Amino acid sequence: LVGAGGYLKEMNPELRLVCVEAAESRVLQGAEKQPEAHGLIGISAGVSLPFVDALAPDQPYQPGPRGMIDEFLGVASSAGVAMAKRLAFTEGLLVGPSSGAACVAALEVASREEMEGKRVVVVFPSNGERYLQHPMFDRIRDEANKELPWCNWCSPE
Repeated sequence: LVGAGGYLKEMNPELRLVCVEAAESRVLQGAEKQPEAHGLIGISAGVSLPFVDALAPDQPYQPGPRGMIDEFLGVASSAGVAMAKRLAFTEGLLVGPSSGAACVAALEVASREEMEGKRVVVVFPSNGERYLQHPMFDRIRDEANKELPWCNWCSPE
């Protein structure tokens, strides 16, 4: 987000950067001071980032842009996981839950009336290979076990 986003904003100052984080742990947005547990592995770690202007400890949460980020969108962990599964089954894209959340956010932004006729680009922050043992892929593993009983990758043992 920082490197590519900063460069693209230099090339097109009208570009809007949307930062996605788990709705259950909106620390970057400033809505919560401590990170909470969530299921979007790889995002919303609850650490301050140099591209987000930090809120003072006593400053109340105020929605809106901070630093180079124009908007923060919280996506529920369940929505990110569901979208990752949907992308795998319907689009053939093997992505993780954080990429599912990014897609959910991009679809929400794209559905806004003011976005009609405009381009929305989403970057998937991870591939799904590291999540093959994640419960979201249980169905695929179960089907593979039936079709390929000899496959060691397919069985959890």
